[in-house]
Amino acid sequence: MFLPGPGEFSPAPGGPQGEIASMTPIDACAPEIRSFEDLRNYIYETICQHFHLQPGAFSLTQRILTRGGNVCGVFFCVHGPRSVKFSAIWEIQRNQVLFYDPAGVRFLRIHLSTRPQWERAAA
Repeated sequence: MFLPGPGEFSPAPGGPQGEIASMTPIDACAPEIRSFEDLRNYIYETICQHFHLQPGAFSLTQRILTRGGNVCGVFFCVHGPRSVKFSAIWEIQRNQVLFYDPAGVRFLRIHLSTRPQWERAAA
């Protein structure tokens, strides 16, 4: 069985059979993020850098995600050129950010080292 080393890629778990699995880096960590605003900025900059977008040229929106009436994450969307949307989801319980391309394929998973203070900022 092949196990990728640091910096190599592995298929995302749970992908549909018969399709090319999205590739996600192993052990990807974000810089220290302390506030919800830091998290928003990090997500915006990461998406802009990955898709070669001009920072500041496109808007970023967010929505709180709930499961069973409890907050479980935050959905972020960069509204790019020609109505193209790039998205990311912060999973609060796992404290990770999942980044998706416009086709809905995950291209990056980041584990945050600290949990941002967000309750007041996201509301």
